[in-house]
Amino acid sequence: MNRNSFIVHKQIQHLYSGKIMNTNFKTKLLLKIANKKANKGFTLIELLVSTIVFGILAIGAVSFLGQIFFGKSFAENQLRDHVNSVLREDLKGASCQAVDSDGNGYVSCDYTVVSRPQETRPIECAAWGWYGLINRGCRTRFPNFPNR
Repeated sequence: MNRNSFIVHKQIQHLYSGKIMNTNFKTKLLLKIANKKANKGFTLIELLVSTIVFGILAIGAVSFLGQIFFGKSFAENQLRDHVNSVLREDLKGASCQAVDSDGNGYVSCDYTVVSRPQETRPIECAAWGWYGLINRGCRTRFPNFPNR
């Protein structure tokens, strides 16, 4: 019998000293409740599951925040390299999305070159993250044509 159980038992005996049958039932009930409160805690499996869930959430948050903070500059560097080396033109202006919205590993960019500053050209460049390790460079972005 632990200390909490002993105290509860003594209080019940003091309050119901004349009623033995009722006291025994209430004593057992209160002892059971006191023991449940004393044995509170987490099992090993509960701790492992919560650790795994928090780990997955942390990895997802880091990946998403990395795309937001580094995605735009990473794609613009890919675009600058593509225009200078593949297209052999001088880049005048560029703007890229920060996040890969369609999940294909590329972000949408628009750019202009010095030779034609009025003409804005669309292109897709590799996104930052896992896809940035696999995908490199840029590719032409075609508009969505309706099915005929």
